[in-house]
Amino acid sequence: MRRLIQLRFLVILGTVGILVATIIAFAGVAFWNWHYGLATHDKLLIINTVVAVGAFVLVAWGVIVALAAYVSATGSPDLSAEISFRFSSPNRPTFSVADKEQRVGHWRTVAPYRQVEGRPTITNRSKYSARNPGMRIVLDGLGGISEQPGWTVIGQANQIGITSLQWDGGADYIIHGQWSRVLPDLNVQGMFAYTDDPALIVDVAADGFGPKRIHIPVRILDPDEYEKYSSERAAYFIARDVDGEPRPRRRYMGLPIRSRTSLPPSSR
Repeated sequence: MRRLIQLRFLVILGTVGILVATIIAFAGVAFWNWHYGLATHDKLLIINTVVAVGAFVLVAWGVIVALAAYVSATGSPDLSAEISFRFSSPNRPTFSVADKEQRVGHWRTVAPYRQVEGRPTITNRSKYSARNPGMRIVLDGLGGISEQPGWTVIGQANQIGITSLQWDGGADYIIHGQWSRVLPDLNVQGMFAYTDDPALIVDVAADGFGPKRIHIPVRILDPDEYEKYSSERAAYFIARDVDGEPRPRRRYMGLPIRSRTSLPPSSR
C-alpha cells in the first residue's frame, strides 16, 4: 500500500512538473525574450512552438501513465489452495478408521465424528486481484461422500458415488491481492478409500491464472496409529520454541502457511 501511494505521488508530481515547466517556458518567451535557440525573433511563432512541445510531452506522459495503469490492473494473481480438516494439519488430512460395523463393505472408512469437517481456502499471494476464482476437487481412490452445500457435483461413479466437486465464485467474485477467501465447508462423513494411496487432487483457477494443481495425500489410520499421530500433534502444539515462546494453539484460517518444516513427524 505504501509503495502504491508513493507511485501515485510520483505520477502527480511528474504531471504538475510538466505543467509548471510549460508555463515557465511560455512566460520566458512572453516576458524575457527567450528564444530556445530558434532562428527567429517572432514571439508568436516561438510561443506556438513551446505550446506544441509542451502538449507533446504531456501526451507522451499520459500514454506512459495509462500503460503503467493497464499493466497494474491486468497483472496475474497467484493462487494457492488449502484444505484443513479438524485434528489434521493443513493439506495433510489424517483420519481415524471407523469400526468394522461402520465400514462400507471391506473398505477403510473414516470414523464419523468431527474429524470429517473440512474448510477449503483459496489464498491470493499476488498483489493483483483474482477475478472469477474456482476450485475443483477430485477424489482419487476415495468415495462415499454426499452432496456438499455450495459445491457442484461434476463426477460420479457406480458403487463409488461422487468422484469430483467444483466451486465457482462467478464473474463478480474477487479475491483481493494478499488476501484469502474461505469456501463452503466440506463434510466427508462416510468417505472410504478403495486404493492404497488415496488423495485429493485440487485445482484452483481464475481469470488469467491456472489451473494450478496440488496433490493432497489422505491417510486413514488404525486406532493405535491414530493415537500415536494425535499424541505427536498435541505435543507439537503445546511445545515451546527455543526462545521460550509458546506455539500458537489455534491457526487463523484466513492466512497462508509460511513454513511447514516443523510439523510433527507423523504429519509430514
